[in-house]
Amino acid sequence: MKKEKQKNKRAQLMGMPFQVIFSLILVAVAIFVGFYVIKMFLERAEQANINDFVRNQLQYEIQSIWEGPEEASVTKELIFSKNFDYVCFLNQSKPCNSIIEDFCSNYGIWKTRSDNKENLFLVPLGKAEKYDAQTAWFLNCNQKECVTWQGNPLCLPVENGKVAIKFTKESGSNLVKVSRP
Repeated sequence: MKKEKQKNKRAQLMGMPFQVIFSLILVAVAIFVGFYVIKMFLERAEQANINDFVRNQLQYEIQSIWEGPEEASVTKELIFSKNFDYVCFLNQSKPCNSIIEDFCSNYGIWKTRSDNKENLFLVPLGKAEKYDAQTAWFLNCNQKECVTWQGNPLCLPVENGKVAIKFTKESGSNLVKVSRP
C-alpha cells in the first residue's frame, strides 16, 4: 500500500513543473502584451500632440492674425512635444542655409518626396513618421499663402515641450510674419 501512495505522489510531482512552466509562459505573454499596448497608446498620444500643435495651435494663430485687423503683434508659447528639437519654417523655392547639423542635406530627401509646397518641418526630420504623423506641413489660410519669415530656414527651438513664436502682421501686408520672440 505504501508503494502505491509513493507512485501517486511521484506522478503529482512530475505534473507540477509543467504547470509552473505554463503559468510562467502565460505571465510573460501578459506582460509583453501589456507593454505593447502601453507603447502603442503613448505613440497615439504623441501623434495627437503633433497634429494638435500644427493644426489647432500654430495654424489657428496664423489664421486668426491673418483674418484680423490691419496690424497685430502677438508672442505665444505653444505646447508641443519634447521629442523634437526644432520647428523650422522653410521656403523650398529658395536655397537652404541652416546652422542646424544636417538639416539642409536631410531636407533634400524630403524635397523629393513632396510637392514642394510644405513650409513647416519638424526636426529631427523623419521622427514624426515614427508616430504616424507628418514631418513636413503646408501652412496656409484658405488655400492661400499667408505666412512669411526672415531667413531660410527659420528654426525655432523646442524647449521643455514648448515653442515660443512671435506673430506679426504689419499695416498693408497680407502675410503673417513668424519670428523669434
